[in-house]
Amino acid sequence: MKLGTADRAEGLGTGENDFSFGADVYKTIGGTTLFAALGYTIFGDPPGFPLNNGFYWSLGASWKLPPRETLGLSLDGRQAIAPGSGDQRELVGYWTRALESAWKVQAYFLVGFADGSPDWGGGLTFARPF
Repeated sequence: MKLGTADRAEGLGTGENDFSFGADVYKTIGGTTLFAALGYTIFGDPPGFPLNNGFYWSLGASWKLPPRETLGLSLDGRQAIAPGSGDQRELVGYWTRALESAWKVQAYFLVGFADGSPDWGGGLTFARPF
């Protein structure tokens, strides 16, 4: 559930609540994990901006590398959200390393294969559970 707390007047969000329902499955075989997800999102109804509800999915694998690294690859998709926009389909590759102090660093790169996806993208994140 995404609560619509963003200010619509400031352009920070729709101001509406969205709900997603889905299932994830995975199977680990040695150092390899295969995973898949399928879900459906029901979007709120902001005035003057119709949104389409739709399915999303993901298929992928990750590989554990000693001592603290993981490589992964996933193919992700989503039905078009806005009228006149395209479906999304992206191939995402990532590398994650667990750092000494419970922090993790992750780098990722993506390539889009559909009109509703970016041509390419990438990023770097740092995360720490609490």
